[in-house]
Amino acid sequence: MVTVARRWAVGFLSGAFLLAVATPCYLAYSRPGLAGYLLHPGVFVLQGLPYAVAAALWVPAWSWGSDKASVVLAALLATTSLAMYTPVLWAPAQWGGDMISLAFLAMSGVTIGIVFALSALTALAFWWRRERAPSPSS
Repeated sequence: MVTVARRWAVGFLSGAFLLAVATPCYLAYSRPGLAGYLLHPGVFVLQGLPYAVAAALWVPAWSWGSDKASVVLAALLATTSLAMYTPVLWAPAQWGGDMISLAFLAMSGVTIGIVFALSALTALAFWWRRERAPSPSS
């Protein structure tokens, strides 16, 4: 069942996905000399990968209380995306060089690390909550 919280989570993840994929496009458009580095299909695949992984981990309902957790995690990831990509969009002239695609790949790798770390912490918190819950008397 799709709840309102799941819709919010999908909205946050979709917005962050679009921001991550559109930033190299915008930078290639505003700096045509970088288009050869930034318009490679691998850049787009790896830019979208963290958000696809996050959607696969966070959107399906896998335990009680996961609705709220998925919204919080998706909002944190969207905020992280804004913090990473806004400087690039704000001043595209400051970004360049032949290693610019490597910078985007590094941002994607860091984002995947953040997704897995947040997922592990959330799973640990749910496990801890379940272990500390009073057991039903038989």
